[in-house]
Amino acid sequence: KAYLQKLRQPTQKELFILSKYVQLTNKIFKLNKLNYIRTIPWLFLVSKNGLEMNMPYTLSNYIIINETQLFNLNRFEQINRNFINTLIHEKIHIVQRINQAKFNIFYRQYYTFLDKKIDIKDVPLQYKKIYMSNPDSNKDFWLYRINSNIYYPLLVKKGNRVKSIAVNKNRKIDLDYFKRKLNYNNHVSFYHPNEIFACTVTDMILENSIPQKYFKLLNNI
Repeated sequence: KAYLQKLRQPTQKELFILSKYVQLTNKIFKLNKLNYIRTIPWLFLVSKNGLEMNMPYTLSNYIIINETQLFNLNRFEQINRNFINTLIHEKIHIVQRINQAKFNIFYRQYYTFLDKKIDIKDVPLQYKKIYMSNPDSNKDFWLYRINSNIYYPLLVKKGNRVKSIAVNKNRKIDLDYFKRKLNYNNHVSFYHPNEIFACTVTDMILENSIPQKYFKLLNNI
């Protein structure tokens, strides 16, 4: 009920703006020969009143965009490249939601720092109280293995910002430090494999340089 009160259908003006960016994004998918992802319809809802800190995310097969962001897109004639990045990233989340089991197999094979996936209800209460849930996680919660120790990776809110940490009963680790050790780019969200994948593959798509293992997953689901 709280979500429904802060979500609405896009206006015609907003749909016009979105359609322009969808066309550009589809051209990028076509350039990368990502045929499957192009077949998934673009569905949008608009968020308001600070829902999810005004960040973009997905629910079911819908991409949620904040109304302020859409308003700002309409204010300027030049193309906002960051918004194209956002659309690619969120479309990947839609693909993940439809095919989460296959993505989880990929994660187990290539993300060697993962330990196991657990149900959110099995996360200790002291961690549930501080972590910020993410609709794009699809209710999957992964444990991380760092230096032979098992940690709970959490997205936590600090004022008007969010931060990724990993905690267990003995220690707290800044996940930004851990991801740098693994040579991931600074902008990659590292608290969940869905986010790691979406961030890194968005960069690959924009650079038209998708390694075969990623290309195979995205085109043979």
